[in-house]
Amino acid sequence: MTNYWIIAPYEYDVSHPGKWEEVWAYDLTNNVISIGWGELGDISGLDKEELGTAVAQVYPQLKSQAQTQVTNMVWDFFNTIKPGDIVIARKGTKRIAAVGVVTEPAYFSREKKTWTGDFADRHYSFLNVHWLDAHRDKAFARPQFGRQTITRHSKVKLERSLELPYT
Repeated sequence: MTNYWIIAPYEYDVSHPGKWEEVWAYDLTNNVISIGWGELGDISGLDKEELGTAVAQVYPQLKSQAQTQVTNMVWDFFNTIKPGDIVIARKGTKRIAAVGVVTEPAYFSREKKTWTGDFADRHYSFLNVHWLDAHRDKAFARPQFGRQTITRHSKVKLERSLELPYT
């Protein structure tokens, strides 16, 4: 069964659009989608409880609910998203940057460089994605997406709200 995921390559901030653009340009050019939380290191082999412990240790400033949310998103990235799933890269809450199909399971790599600036939370977690030409830079008048980095969506909801005919 194909799952549909909304993923923010980087949290878009209108006051600093260059940060999002740089990460997204890397992802698009290299046929990947990357996420942050690089301070966690290589968590690809952790079970969910170990991941939760790592998140709590690395991000003690986050409230318990936020730690759980980060744990769930990173867990989904590495363990739930599968080849063949559809990824919609979002820019803010009102724009689709691109739509793609996951081609390989998630992996951790310190060798890939998504960011050239002084950026503490580097992106070391990747999914290989075949980016489609359709629906690039599609804008909406109203917000369509939440602020979470990774969200699973239903096919029906995407068909209705985003008018994506191939879903």
